[in-house]
Amino acid sequence: MGRANLKFHKLLSQAELRRLFLRTVLLFLLVVILACLSVAHFNSQVYLTVYEQNMSSVNQMSGYFTRTFHAKLSSCFQILETTETFIHTKSGWVPEDVVTQLEPVKDSTGFTSLGVVDLQGNAYSTNHIHKNIQDAEFFQEVLKGNRYISDVFEGEAPNAENMILLAIPFYDGDKIVGALYGRYLVQDIVSNLDWTQNESSYFQIVDSQGHYISHSVSDNVWASKDQNEIWSEMARYDYHQTGGPEQVRADMQAGKSGSFYCTFKNEGRYVSYQPIGINQWYVFSMLPEQNVDQSASAMRRLALSMMVKISLCIIAIGLACVLYVCRMYCLVQDKNAFLEVHNRLFQSVLKKTKDIPFEVDLRRQEITLHSPRFSASSYTLPLSKIHPSFLASHNLLDPTCVKAYEAVYESVLRGEANSQAIIHISCQNKMTWFKILLLDVYRRPSDTHIVGVLEYYNDQKEKDLEIERRKQQALHLSKRSQYDFLTHLLNRQTFEIMVNEYLSHPSSRISAFLMLDLDSFKAINDTMGHAKGDEVLREVADILKHQFRKDDLIGRLGGDEFVILLKDLDSDAVIEKLATNLNSVLRKTYTQDDISLSISASIGIARAPVDGTTFAELYRKADMALYAVKRQNKNSFHIYHHNT
Repeated sequence: MGRANLKFHKLLSQAELRRLFLRTVLLFLLVVILACLSVAHFNSQVYLTVYEQNMSSVNQMSGYFTRTFHAKLSSCFQILETTETFIHTKSGWVPEDVVTQLEPVKDSTGFTSLGVVDLQGNAYSTNHIHKNIQDAEFFQEVLKGNRYISDVFEGEAPNAENMILLAIPFYDGDKIVGALYGRYLVQDIVSNLDWTQNESSYFQIVDSQGHYISHSVSDNVWASKDQNEIWSEMARYDYHQTGGPEQVRADMQAGKSGSFYCTFKNEGRYVSYQPIGINQWYVFSMLPEQNVDQSASAMRRLALSMMVKISLCIIAIGLACVLYVCRMYCLVQDKNAFLEVHNRLFQSVLKKTKDIPFEVDLRRQEITLHSPRFSASSYTLPLSKIHPSFLASHNLLDPTCVKAYEAVYESVLRGEANSQAIIHISCQNKMTWFKILLLDVYRRPSDTHIVGVLEYYNDQKEKDLEIERRKQQALHLSKRSQYDFLTHLLNRQTFEIMVNEYLSHPSSRISAFLMLDLDSFKAINDTMGHAKGDEVLREVADILKHQFRKDDLIGRLGGDEFVILLKDLDSDAVIEKLATNLNSVLRKTYTQDDISLSISASIGIARAPVDGTTFAELYRKADMALYAVKRQNKNSFHIYHHNT
């Protein structure tokens, strides 16, 4: 150690240590000064940045409210349209009967009342108020086949709450015979849109005249519930960089969006207004300025804390550097001895493996490979000899691996590590699979070296190929086992499993099990051939796929026998309507060689849970219903009853 210490003092004297320490202190002070200047500039930019971020947040909030409001109204219209579709009229259009059918719909959908209007303008509603509204705007609009949404109006006493009216055409076949309408409380539409009472952000909805449609429950709101319109509220504010209420009113008349900043009693607000897209209604979203101040203050405190920590880190790093220099010489001596031992160990390990470590010298443009395979335990060649184009032109690299190898080669030229590729390359006149791993890169002022390994990959490649082959085989067999090979519908086994699984969970609504048999299909097979018969079966399968919902189950049991499970239906009337439509779309005529044959469908129907809660029960009763159709005129349907 004495000789080592003597050499250390020659490398770094006490005076040099003092100079190094002073330089470290000066560098620390310079960094602190630069950091202080940066913090000062940072503080000047914080408020502007937070302002822009919060205005962006307010605009996004307006967009969210608009989309949610549209979704709620769309849901209301879907209820009306679904109701109009499934109302059953036996013989003609009888408004009084329709109102009777609307009563249960009103009780379960949130509408305060539902009603219909005939072509003479006579209105009938579930609240038993009848009047003539032939000149009403919504009635005229609906007769054109359009949806209609009214402005806000006050409902009947005693509550007299704000309402809107939604209306759609009422059809008898393809003919408009009246209108179906419903009243909805505005508060029910917007009740789920506002934040909670303690949220800082809030919103208000106004109509085209500026009258409030909704009031926020936020504690931060400026407007009181006693105010009826926004213009008198906005007249109290002081505005910055905006035209004030006049500009906002002009934008609303033009259907434009906008934003502004205003103050009232030394409090600030960031406001965004955006059209909802309905009757010139607008949503105003507000964010208090105190949120911006709090965020900016938090960022300033964070910057100061960061500065203190950085300063402490710099001091610690400076002291560590001095200690590091003092220890460096001794460590270098120890490391040299340590590396010598490991170098010998490395040579011993290479003799026991097929892997080939390598080193790339970018300054010399050379690569050196280390392996007992070579006569001198290493082999050096120029990088041009391992260039992708050179290897490909000499048939030394599998063409399928060229792109992967090019990516690794480019990483080598850029001096980048942590890249890899699996390649099939010639090694000692034999094509071998290797996994190239670029493990590390070390740089010196004069050159750059990259170290890596060619990992022997033949055995693993064979395993990977076998695993992939078995995986694809299993996937193919799995798909074939679930679907009918001809129509790609569910096969009998899969259909039965999925039906039993669905029916094992009780539901308050009914499901319909349809067994469908093609009439005269045997004649097509016998006359036009089995190829034509297969074409007909595939076409029927396509019709069924497009006729029902994605959640419904459709399968083929064999031959021309199909089964369908229709989930969550409301009544037998719905089942009858769907079955009638199915009979209609499956009536088709096929022509071949001047021969024309027509097919149709006979349908037997059983219901769950009325007729059974398993596939076997529903199949048996649907088959009985199908037999009843076959005994009669075919091309029809029959719903199972106890006397079927």
